[in-house]
Amino acid sequence: MFNNILFVCIGNICRSPMAEGFFRKQFIKYKPNVNVASAGLHAVVGAPAVAEAQAIMTRVGIDIAAHKAKQIDNELVFGADIIFVMDSEQKQQIEFIFPHSRGRVFRLGKWSDFDIPDPYQCSLEVFENCFELIKQGWQDWQQRIT
Repeated sequence: MFNNILFVCIGNICRSPMAEGFFRKQFIKYKPNVNVASAGLHAVVGAPAVAEAQAIMTRVGIDIAAHKAKQIDNELVFGADIIFVMDSEQKQQIEFIFPHSRGRVFRLGKWSDFDIPDPYQCSLEVFENCFELIKQGWQDWQQRIT
């Protein structure tokens, strides 16, 4: 059903790279040919995922060291079957900038009604909480997208 999944946050250096890496690893078990990508609304283009995000992902056996931030664009939006954002404001922004995305943009925390706060320049504990919410998002969406 969903073969191309896009995660979007603000800078594409914290939340969306963690979500991309985690979901990609989960999909290997269910649908190994699913394409999982991420981008930012105001991406720090070319920047790696921040050290805290890399450390958390490394702890769970996921390497996001090669990640390079990219800006969301028409090509990514057109190619995505579903687009996950971290909060309602991001959903509104994407649907405004890319009206053709309507109906395919969802908060990762939609089903349990939560946003994933931006951990940028926060403590490792805040990043860990962010990752826990990403995992909750997977649990909530798993049966709907696999």
